[in-house]
Amino acid sequence: MLWTEIRIILVIVALLTLPGWAMLALSGYWRKWEALQRWFLAVSLSIAFWPVLYYASRTVFPSLQWGQNKLIALLVIFLAVCVWKLWRNWRDQFKLGQWGWLVLAVLAVILITRLTLAVRYPYPAWTDSLHHTLITQLTALGGQLPESLAPFADVPLTRYHLGLYALTAPLQLLARVPSHTALLWMAQFLNGLCGVGIFLLLDRKASRLAAIIGMIAAGLWSFQPAWFFNWGRFSQLAAQTILLAGALLLWEALDAWKQEGPQGRAAVWTPTIFSALSIAAVGLFHFRVAGYLLPLILVICLAAFTGRDQTSQGRLRVVAGTAVIGLAALLLIAPAMLPALSEYLAPAPAALTQPEGQAAAAPIVDLNSLDYYAKFTWKTIYGLGVQKWVAGMAAAGLLLALIDRRLRRAALILLFWLLALAAEGFLYRLNIPRLAFTNMTSIMLMAYLPAGLCIGWLAEALTDFVQKKFGINLAGFFLFLAVVVGYSASLDRMSGIEISRQFMTSADERAMQWIVANTEPTDSFAINSMLWNVDQAQGTDAGYWIPYFTERETNAGVMISDLGSQAAQQTEFTEDVIGLYEPQPDLAPLCSDGFDYIYSGKAVPYDGKDFDIDRLAQLPGTSLVFDQDGVQILRICQ
Repeated sequence: MLWTEIRIILVIVALLTLPGWAMLALSGYWRKWEALQRWFLAVSLSIAFWPVLYYASRTVFPSLQWGQNKLIALLVIFLAVCVWKLWRNWRDQFKLGQWGWLVLAVLAVILITRLTLAVRYPYPAWTDSLHHTLITQLTALGGQLPESLAPFADVPLTRYHLGLYALTAPLQLLARVPSHTALLWMAQFLNGLCGVGIFLLLDRKASRLAAIIGMIAAGLWSFQPAWFFNWGRFSQLAAQTILLAGALLLWEALDAWKQEGPQGRAAVWTPTIFSALSIAAVGLFHFRVAGYLLPLILVICLAAFTGRDQTSQGRLRVVAGTAVIGLAALLLIAPAMLPALSEYLAPAPAALTQPEGQAAAAPIVDLNSLDYYAKFTWKTIYGLGVQKWVAGMAAAGLLLALIDRRLRRAALILLFWLLALAAEGFLYRLNIPRLAFTNMTSIMLMAYLPAGLCIGWLAEALTDFVQKKFGINLAGFFLFLAVVVGYSASLDRMSGIEISRQFMTSADERAMQWIVANTEPTDSFAINSMLWNVDQAQGTDAGYWIPYFTERETNAGVMISDLGSQAAQQTEFTEDVIGLYEPQPDLAPLCSDGFDYIYSGKAVPYDGKDFDIDRLAQLPGTSLVFDQDGVQILRICQ
């Protein structure tokens, strides 16, 4: 088992370093960055590389399959490029600069807090993890990003972002592990890299002190994104991991355009390509996070255009650079975004539109009345975003950065971005469905990113003030304090588990092996379920994972079934299943629906409602066929 975990980590390190380092080595762009920044930039570029590769290959070479041999060959080519270009300078890549080893130690602690959970809880949690796992398996087996969830479900994936599986599928193939293991370990590794973008931006635009403390704040102090482990929000996590790195590369690219112009040296075109790659990858990982990045892009472009030292010629160069980067990013994201937008913007079905000739009526759906959008207060940030004390420090850091002349430009960019994000979160108030693409709750889940930046600025501004006022350098003291608090918080990060969302157990996996050996592939299972929304069914215990472990159907399907044609039927089936929780359960509706078994998992269901198997087994036409280690399977409708 230990060797399997070591192999997984080695493969992840190769996947998340070699492509980026090859790009830096081939372009020579590494020379413009300090050694530690190069490593973090290589990681960010590597993360961005894989979804762009998989989407592009599906579009341009639809018959190409990325199997184990091709992936190994690709990584070997990347390694060869690195050796070829960097062998004379390899020592330079390990001159990590001031507090460099402390940075690596902090990163290691953050990663340990995440990977420890992957060891302790080897099955991905909550409901989203099921379709993440299924798509990982389809991608690994087919060698390409799938067009639908078939054969597991009749769900087209045109409107769904698939970039995450360009990371998890290669890991599955190269590490030779099951899909759910590849998903969990890759997601937790990305979670551990949550502070990389913060470090890059602060180390480049502020100081090493600010960068370290900002990374500690996001990776250890804040309970997000560590809490994503409980929710399976892995595609959003992947996008957020490279969001700030993409913004920084855009900033660097536009600065280069101001100085060089479109006909300048490769120093202009390299950051242009890298920024377009990173921006596109954010969208390929998660469409909504791309919507969160867009206003930051606009603010950075506006800041570059309106700088005090800007000349008219420089403004023209900024416009040209913005256009080139934007077009390149759109080209890279087009294979995913264009089909998705086409479906998203398609007219509503005729039954939902206003009859021709009738006077305009009130909106069919009042978005302001839906909990998904309207169930939000500013206190929500403390429950879903960052703790109150972290938010307070972040607010103080933003205020001091706005006052500090050296930090003001970056702080203003962040402030306007935050205002734009708030505007996006309240777009539903316009009651225009096509604009209501997100809610404030989803935006709160990325609050750790601006919080980390602001807390880094807080340390920088306070250190600078005390140094100028009293001649005392408190940098070492602040670092020591941050590390001590970070160590204490790391224990919280490893204990932040919502057990009710941990559906699968080893006992359930053994029961599903029994299902494979003793039931027909066409048999279907009724599982402990609930209706998350009016039209969205979900499982509440391990039975939800039956499609993955056994390839049998259940009443609940997957969380993205609303993208297909089965959601309404699954809702009806689940309503029949919920009827079994009544004092006088009736199996007739399930028999009419065509179900063959009832599955009750070992863990207590998420909503606390569990089948009374003993009572159900007394009904006619039933028999208890499996009862081991807390898992029960009841044959029905005989």
